[in-house]
Amino acid sequence: MGPGRCQVVFCRNVLIYLSRTAADSFLDRLADWLAPGGLVFLGYSEAVLAPTPRLQVQRLGPTHALRAASREEPGGLWTTAPPRPGDRRGSPTGGPATGPRDPTASMGPLTATEMAEAGEAAARDGDHAGAVVAFRKAVFLDPDHPVAWFQLGVALGAVKDPRGARRAYAAALAALGRCDPGALQAGLDGWAADELAGVLRARLGRP
Repeated sequence: MGPGRCQVVFCRNVLIYLSRTAADSFLDRLADWLAPGGLVFLGYSEAVLAPTPRLQVQRLGPTHALRAASREEPGGLWTTAPPRPGDRRGSPTGGPATGPRDPTASMGPLTATEMAEAGEAAARDGDHAGAVVAFRKAVFLDPDHPVAWFQLGVALGAVKDPRGARRAYAAALAALGRCDPGALQAGLDGWAADELAGVLRARLGRP
């Protein structure tokens, strides 16, 4: 199938492992392969972060996707705002939208650190699904945040997603290796780098 002919792409929980620049570049290239009106389905926590000028939000009953702008839509500006988690307008029956609560939905634009703090607060309140949403946003904005990756792994374990937790722990270990040694300790929230690395290796079953 050549460029401009693909109708549907499923890309769930992939962009959260990329930097924002890499994700935007990927989506721009993906738009080249989509037919006008073609749809991209992303993971739950990626939908608010991922759209680009060439891909606009499209509501589909209780869910939403990104739709490739047609040639008659210069600039591809959004025509419909993405529904917030818990937004009753997202359901054709008027009931609440499905999916975990987003603890950051009413806070406006946040930094990666603020997203991680919201995740910590949700986890303290026992809202582990909401914590997953917040930590995923934190690591999307800053993939070199090892503590947020570790916290995401803990939250995923709490919602019984062991495979997702292992991926998050592996990403945390990789982020530790990418960090600037001079600035590393300031971003570890009281952890020692070798201590966090040891915990991560233990959870991954690595020596």
